[in-house]
Amino acid sequence: MVQNAMSFFEKRFEEHSRIYTHGKTTAGTFMISDILLLAEPHFQIVTVNDGKDMFAPLPDDDDNRSSSGAKQLPISRAMTDPRTYLELTDTVLDKIMNTDKPQLRPARILIKRFRSHEIYKRIRVPQNVIGDTVWEQTLWSMKEEEIVEEILKLNEMDVFGDDDDDKALKED
Repeated sequence: MVQNAMSFFEKRFEEHSRIYTHGKTTAGTFMISDILLLAEPHFQIVTVNDGKDMFAPLPDDDDNRSSSGAKQLPISRAMTDPRTYLELTDTVLDKIMNTDKPQLRPARILIKRFRSHEIYKRIRVPQNVIGDTVWEQTLWSMKEEEIVEEILKLNEMDVFGDDDDDKALKED
């Protein structure tokens, strides 16, 4: 019995190594990531509370709501709201594809390439995490306390600016 279990997990590990780290799989993963990155600034996930869940309280925040009452969040922030997170399914690519926004044209072109199996030809995942630039060498030689100090300094400087999504995250 133990031998069968060990054999099962060994086979599973071999298959994972063979399939999920295959070059074509990695290329497809990078391509989908690129699609989502291209769409991020111009595409928002829309969630409407249609009142069917009578036990769920209506949200108080109007910061991320459209005039119709639907909640809109960018893809990268969808995990901050449970209803919006549930909208993150395989249909996100279809939703991006069905928009007519000109800013999403590069994402739509990449989706068409992906669906016609014209994935990236060559993917090289760097083996060496530490780079040669001075900045990277400095970063890797910093102590944990120094990194925390730098992050706190940047936070105080408000380098990135406050947007509505950040305010919602800070309040939670």
